[in-house]
Formats: sequence, structure tokens, C-alpha cells
Amino acid sequence: MKKILSIADLNVDQIDVIEINEAFAAVPLVSIDLLVDRDKSKAKTVQTKTNINRSAIAIGHPNTASGGAQVIMSPMYELQRRGGGYAMGAICGGLAQADVCIIKV
Repeated sequence: MKKILSIADLNVDQIDVIEINEAFAAVPLVSIDLLVDRDKSKAKTVQTKTNINRSAIAIGHPNTASGGAQVIMSPMYELQRRGGGYAMGAICGGLAQADVCIIKV
């Protein structure tokens, strides 16, 4: 997530909605902690805009939808509801593998 923010010349404060696919419940917490360089105060702020409409575990990991489709569509619809902004979607691929995107609505 840090890498794509750098490539897009954005910072986490400019992202309105974050979707982190969680194969395990702790994944978003650890990901947020790393994203904000373990700044506990900033982590609490980022948590309020992460997985706000439930995510993969909460919706039962529907086959082929808990990854790419859900990680992009959920924040896209949320941004549309809010009138626009930036969203970042991330999915873990095990250990150090991951995919991430930033969308603007």
C-alpha cells in the first residue's frame, strides 16, 4: 500500500475509503499498523475508514468475489454514495505477496 501511494503521489490521509481483504481477521489490523509506521494514533484514524461496509470474512468469502471484485466494488460504491473521492483496495497473497489498487470516483 505504501508503494502504490508513493507511485500515485498520494498519502494515506488523502484516501477516503480503504478495503483490505482479510483471509484472517488480523490482516487489516497488521496492514494498517504497517501502513502508518506503527503510529497508534494514526492507525485509529485509518481504521475508521477501512472495511466500513464489511469485508470478506463478514460476507462469507464468496468464491472469486472476496478478492478482486469485492475489494474494488465495495469501496467504489461507497465513494459513489459519498459523492466521490479516492479509495485503496488491497488483497494479500500470502507472506510478502500482495496486490493493491487506487481508484478515484
